[in-house]
Amino acid sequence: MPFSHRNIAARNAAAGSALPEKALKKKGSVLITGATGILGGWLVAEALDRGYKTTVLVRAKSIEGAKQRLHANLGVPGSAERVGELNILLGDISKPDFGLAPGARDALIDSIDFVIHSAACISFHPRQDALLRATNIDAVERIIGLLAGTGKPLHHVSTAYVSGMHHGRVRESDIFDSPVKNTYEETKRAAEQLIHEAMDDGRITGSIFRPSCVIGATTTGGISQFQNFYHILRIVDALERDENVKGRHIRLQGNPSSTANLIPVDWTAKALWFIVETKGASGLTYHLTNPNPITKQEFSDWACGRLKRNGGGKLTYVNRLDNKINNAELVANLSVMLYREYLRDEAAFDSTNTEQAFAHIMPCPRIDAGFLDILLKKAREEDWNGVYGARLRELKLASAPSPRFNIDALRHDLAQDNSVQCEAV
Repeated sequence: MPFSHRNIAARNAAAGSALPEKALKKKGSVLITGATGILGGWLVAEALDRGYKTTVLVRAKSIEGAKQRLHANLGVPGSAERVGELNILLGDISKPDFGLAPGARDALIDSIDFVIHSAACISFHPRQDALLRATNIDAVERIIGLLAGTGKPLHHVSTAYVSGMHHGRVRESDIFDSPVKNTYEETKRAAEQLIHEAMDDGRITGSIFRPSCVIGATTTGGISQFQNFYHILRIVDALERDENVKGRHIRLQGNPSSTANLIPVDWTAKALWFIVETKGASGLTYHLTNPNPITKQEFSDWACGRLKRNGGGKLTYVNRLDNKINNAELVANLSVMLYREYLRDEAAFDSTNTEQAFAHIMPCPRIDAGFLDILLKKAREEDWNGVYGARLRELKLASAPSPRFNIDALRHDLAQDNSVQCEAV
């Protein structure tokens, strides 16, 4: 059966009342990819808490090295001591058969009941395009080949941002041909298409999950790596603590009325597992998104409130930056250049399938000022270092931009966006 919107709609219509019969009847064995990633560690912790025999595929030179990475990542959800309960396989999802010997590959298939595939390359940088395609597309094709005909479901972690530059409301059943913001979105969209095709022609069963922007845990702010949204928090941190820029007003180019769809990592993992256990291989797509996302203006109000209490200053979003941009603003805008498209606008994500699955049991937490305080506090406690030592770079807003920043590209973008010249600073 060819891949089409109609096939997806048919799966949605056929699911309905039959879903509970497809749900997992008992605890079984699961393979989780991406166990050392931001979401993957929480998915593994949930699997152990729920009583699953859990196999993880880790790219490492030795089992001991893999254990160290898993110990660090599982420490964030408080499950570091449970590494010994995992079945650890050394492999690489970007290689044929995950880099496993034929015997190990067959043994893996025989030992598991289903797969949660959360491994992905999430870089937005154009220099990573080849890695993005190998990890986000080729690996999915191999997993489909691994599971084809076995009857063992694939639960795939995609992203809500496969919607690209789609305007308006995004439905869970939507397949997109709108332009994308970057190669990451392009590759995740292509991976979804491969899975839909495989489900439509009966090679595999499963489901797709589309989380939005994952941030720290609900009560602790814990997260294994400070990426994406944390670049904006870093600017607040610099303005609040750097004596050289206290009292400054920093303008970021972005739409103040647009939203930032942020979801806590612990809620995301629990939500995904809840749906896997109750709905099984439904063939549906589920938006793991926040139904009440914070607006850029709300974030700005929070930042300005903090800065007012700690030496003054402002952080605001403006649709246009004029040619009076100063060094501090230039550095700040350059630091979020890879995410600028996400500061302009964001679609509204419908989550009908997810809401029906939850029956309002597990609503997504509202991201408010108190939550943002927790996130910033945690990042500072960790000195902006992730569990593997990767540190979100320090911002020196008081000094001229480093040569590593692509100043000419920003000026060109500003001229294109605003039809103004950005004067030399």
